[in-house]
Amino acid sequence: VSTQSTGIILLSHTKFHKFGTKGTYPGQLTSTTALAFSSAGNIVVSDGKLNRVSVFGADGQFVMCFGTTPKDGTPREHSLKEPVALALDDRDIVYVVDKGNCRVTVFDHEGRYMRSMGRGEDGRGRVLLSSPVDISHNKGFLFVLDTPPEASPLVVIFNLLDDTVRRVKVGVTAPTRILAYPVHPAKGSKVEGRLLVCSETGVTSVSFK
Repeated sequence: VSTQSTGIILLSHTKFHKFGTKGTYPGQLTSTTALAFSSAGNIVVSDGKLNRVSVFGADGQFVMCFGTTPKDGTPREHSLKEPVALALDDRDIVYVVDKGNCRVTVFDHEGRYMRSMGRGEDGRGRVLLSSPVDISHNKGFLFVLDTPPEASPLVVIFNLLDDTVRRVKVGVTAPTRILAYPVHPAKGSKVEGRLLVCSETGVTSVSFK
């Protein structure tokens, strides 16, 4: 699968298929920023300019979209603003990096809003997310790459079981993407493993405990 700003290219064995024409109507795309596969084989795509997530079947047929602001223009709790990345867990819950709202917005497999994560401060008075750019899910943990404008990049780890939060500095300049693998739950609510952090200069492996 390859993303373009106005569509998706799907390669399967020797077959080539493109879908998602340019436009603003349901089923169309303007600025694709990320994609993921659901357990049913659907393709879930975030659009940074249309501020929504679109879902297509494995055959490229449009299924639904969600995260948009209502027609009256008044943002709701589910409204996305510059979604730049997304991840799905084993229940097909969709976690969207809602960069413009400085949060992760969570939807169920049918596109219904569930909750938001990362807004506000932690127990030490630190802002949880200030400029999130990517996300990775692994074994009940969310790993969100945050690039604060006046601080070092870091990964904020959310434990989805007990909602505890942890921070890990990555030591990489201008990181763009992240992959958490492998991940091993440790004692209590902690986790240990390895982060692969991508930047313009390469891929850096960061271990954490």
